[in-house]
Amino acid sequence: MSLLSKRTSAPLAVLALAAVPLAMPMSANAAMGGALTLNSTISPDLISATITGSTVANGTTVRFCYNKTIGTTPVAGRFFTGTYDQLTGNSATTATAVNGNCVDATFAGFQDLTTDTYATDTGGGVISAASARQSNADSTALIGSNTNNGTRARSTAPDLVGVTTAGTKVSFTFDEILAGAALTKANNAGFAILNSDGTTQYNAAVTAADPVYSADGKTITVDFTNATQTVPGGGAPATAATVANAVRGLVGRNVVTSTSGDGNPISSAALPGKSGATDLPDPLAAELVGNGGTNQILVTFDQPIGATAAVANYKILLSDGTLHTPNAAVPAGANAVTLSTATGGGGTSTNLIQNQAESIVGVEINKAAVATNNTQATVPTGGNAGALATGFTIGPEALATTFQINDNSATVTFDQRYFSFNAGQFRTVDNTGTLATNPATSLSFGSIASPGQTTIKANFNSISGARGLQIRAGGVQTYAGGNVDNEGFGPGGVAAGNTSLTGADGAINVTQILAPSASNAG
Repeated sequence: MSLLSKRTSAPLAVLALAAVPLAMPMSANAAMGGALTLNSTISPDLISATITGSTVANGTTVRFCYNKTIGTTPVAGRFFTGTYDQLTGNSATTATAVNGNCVDATFAGFQDLTTDTYATDTGGGVISAASARQSNADSTALIGSNTNNGTRARSTAPDLVGVTTAGTKVSFTFDEILAGAALTKANNAGFAILNSDGTTQYNAAVTAADPVYSADGKTITVDFTNATQTVPGGGAPATAATVANAVRGLVGRNVVTSTSGDGNPISSAALPGKSGATDLPDPLAAELVGNGGTNQILVTFDQPIGATAAVANYKILLSDGTLHTPNAAVPAGANAVTLSTATGGGGTSTNLIQNQAESIVGVEINKAAVATNNTQATVPTGGNAGALATGFTIGPEALATTFQINDNSATVTFDQRYFSFNAGQFRTVDNTGTLATNPATSLSFGSIASPGQTTIKANFNSISGARGLQIRAGGVQTYAGGNVDNEGFGPGGVAAGNTSLTGADGAINVTQILAPSASNAG
């Protein structure tokens, strides 16, 4: 799913009991995960954030717009954009009020904010011209983002999206800007092309003029004039080393990196006008068994594979670009392999497939993964199993809320499972945009036993008069320390002490204010 399909992939469930429709929320196609935006009477409410331009001289500009006329002194440091994996973010360096109700926030340098997925006013970014009331902390989808990270075959690492040829040169195009440092990979660790018999042609030694980066930084062109060849099983090549004899392009693991430092998985794609098929078993597909409700993935090849499979040559690719080795790889019929991770207990991959089902986007298959040898590839998998993890980060996004006056609660639907939570981060917002002094008194929870959207009910002393719900960052988390695979849902467990939204306790939600889709709160 692309970001657009994330916004529309699954209908939002109406969870209120005896609730009536609420006409007040604004239409908010820019809200996180399709949530409704609050339209208060006094506070300036964030309604959109749009990338408007990027130049080397002037930096990148994002226009934050509100539903009220704002004062002339926005605070630059309160405007922020972030990436799908939450590991990198940007704070504005300047901010200027424009068009009465918008702010042009400029981010220094020529930055590719199209790979960012959300924008945040951390609170107090603007004030209302009429009331001098500050904006509340809130986030919205970043319009102009074109990343597909977190969807089928798309991780935060550079993903190969196409290969083209021109004479002796082969161009490899990725889905994001690559780090600009010159490549120093050896011949057999970088770019290659495959012939139909499985023979691999490796590019000539990297020189100052080879490879060549495209102007947009997403394509690398390699000259195969002096390519060397390796034949499966040894022996002399059957044909000359020419691009014309190749059917598929191949990029080894970690040959290129994103600007945030993520290395690519093994990647391959058919050359133009070629099927890409070889005489070796070619990986065709990998699917979650039981739509992520089990600890199994079924990998299929285009021909018989023999009686054994080498588990070390399979890696499960998560949306944050990390690779995980399954516990077992067992042939299943003539041309398939079942990957599995252990259930219960410990170990680095225990419960990985079931617990990470929302975040699995591919399976990397190295050579010698099956008895008869095979070509290398990363095949798409998952794709937000069951339309899960449909938000804009690896943390849980709130998709909808409903208010129930009979028990003073707000039920929130999240796009994925969560592991830990903090009632103190849930607060109601009244019609004027004023945050309640007291947070939720307690939380009660929907099922997290199987992959799927899930709910949290926030319980308050009173919800009378509430028109919105703010969930601050840290209200819900995907992971709780220890073993990331066994004790949480979704990627997490990066080094403690970093300044991003992820850390030793995994990914947390981005701050959101959302209006209820239904309410009887008065």
